[in-house]
Amino acid sequence: MVVADKNSKLYLSYLALFSVTMIWGGSWPIGRVIAQNLPPLLASAMRYSIALPFFILFAWIAERSLKLGSRKMHLKVAILGVFQVSLYNFFYLSGVRYTSASDATLIISLTPTLTALIASKVHIDEKLNLAKIIGLMFALTGVALVMLQSPNTDVEDRFLGNFFIFMASLIWATFTVFSKPVLKQVKPMIFTAWGSIYGWIVLVVLALVVDFDYLTADTFVNLDTNVYLGLIYLAILAGAVGNIVFNGTIKKIGSSNTAIFVNFVPVFGITFSVILLGEAFSLWYLVSFVLIVTGVTIVNRNLILYHPPPDHLSFLKRFKKHKMRDTKNIK
Repeated sequence: MVVADKNSKLYLSYLALFSVTMIWGGSWPIGRVIAQNLPPLLASAMRYSIALPFFILFAWIAERSLKLGSRKMHLKVAILGVFQVSLYNFFYLSGVRYTSASDATLIISLTPTLTALIASKVHIDEKLNLAKIIGLMFALTGVALVMLQSPNTDVEDRFLGNFFIFMASLIWATFTVFSKPVLKQVKPMIFTAWGSIYGWIVLVVLALVVDFDYLTADTFVNLDTNVYLGLIYLAILAGAVGNIVFNGTIKKIGSSNTAIFVNFVPVFGITFSVILLGEAFSLWYLVSFVLIVTGVTIVNRNLILYHPPPDHLSFLKRFKKHKMRDTKNIK
């Protein structure tokens, strides 16, 4: 009975993990729906207006405090928050407005490779070597195929949109590298909460200035219900719930097994884009996916291959590190 009970819990963990990767995959076509109905800055500000209370709540539950430290530390976290929240979300939603969600979900998979490349220039202990160069070439070839062979050409401006998604990937990679030394001084959950606060403030200010003409009662009254549901989906399901469930499965089945599942996020992203948005599928997508994953594998042998949006995996990884540190302290 004990073995059967353990097996049933294990199956439930795998089912939960499978569900989370599906939710994260769905965030790409849903993001495109939002971006086609709202300006990117306004949409990002609305998204984080919903998500921010959850990140603050998580930090408070974990730490019983939101104290960050000196003004200098606040400045560092604020700058990183602008990268993590403001710039990333602007380019993410700008990208899926102009290009297909299928293209976007593959291009963003390049993030771990870009992270390793930037880290090799910034951190002494992460030098660029032949293996990383080869991996980078594989990944860039995969992205080039998306740019040149995508079947989804009936979009507003595919090359501009793909460029925006590449910029989102580059910005997130830059944030990841430069947040490393800061996270050695600040508790991860508090870092995420304050970074989200500062990034959200910048988004709100920019939205008030740039998208002022959209800030009318008619805009919000006439906005399609699906857009509101999409914002809630990105903020709560893909963000808050996804992090909680994913973190729980890591404890039960280990990080190596969870990493395998996370690599299927682009697969679900393309699948849902075809089903929900009617986007076209091509075998070139499969070739591109294999090349990108191969490149990421070579460059980051010990890292998770697919890199979801910042309020997904990054928050999870910091939560995991925090718990591991607390466990060591207890021992």
